This record gives sequence, structure tokens and C-alpha cells, in this order.
Amino acid sequence: DLEESADYYFVVNVSDPSVNLSSSRFGIGQFNRVNLPGTVIKHQLKSIVNQNQLIFVGPLTGLEAAKNYFNQINYLIKDIMKIPTTKYSTFFINKQNLDKISDVQTLDRYVEFYKRNY
Repeated sequence: DLEESADYYFVVNVSDPSVNLSSSRFGIGQFNRVNLPGTVIKHQLKSIVNQNQLIFVGPLTGLEAAKNYFNQINYLIKDIMKIPTTKYSTFFINKQNLDKISDVQTLDRYVEFYKRNY
């Protein structure tokens, strides 16, 4: 669904269910406080069937805001994430599609959709 007025989320898709992401999440919180002062943006963790962990950040209002946030944070993500780059990927997603991700197959399908469309 390419809905432009929707709420979007920036997602870090971590392909290892066992890594501790607390320091990475702290780094994302720091990034938000420095770069988006005065905005209420939360970062939350969602586990996908003990295979993947998703850190999702938002809500970001609209596609442009999602792209801007993505471009800002992705430039620094290697410093923020305290795990090897081979263990994660990043993308943005609207709320409707995020809510649909409950298993790895759906997640992989969305990542393919994302690569084709963005």
C-alpha cells in the first residue's frame, strides 16, 4: 500500500533474535533528541516469531517525513547500532503494512516490495 498521508515508521530489521538491542535503542533515542527536538517520536521493539527483532521508530507523518528521517539516520546507523552490519537492514513502512507483519514471510515480502518501490 503506497499511502502518502499515513503514519510511517523507520524500521531496523535485526535478523538475530538473541542480540541485546538496548544500547542500539538508546542510540536511536539520543539521535531523536538531538535531531528532532520537541517532537514525540517513540522507538519500540517487536519480535517476529523468535527469528527477527524489529526496532520501529515513529510515527512519522507522511512519506516525505519518512524519507527525510531515513536519510538522516541511515547516514549514522553504523555508529548507532552496536551490532555487526550483516545482522540488520533498514527500511521505512506505513502503519497499515507494519501492523500486518507477524511472521518472517510477510516481513521478507515487504522488504522485497520496499526494494522495488523505494
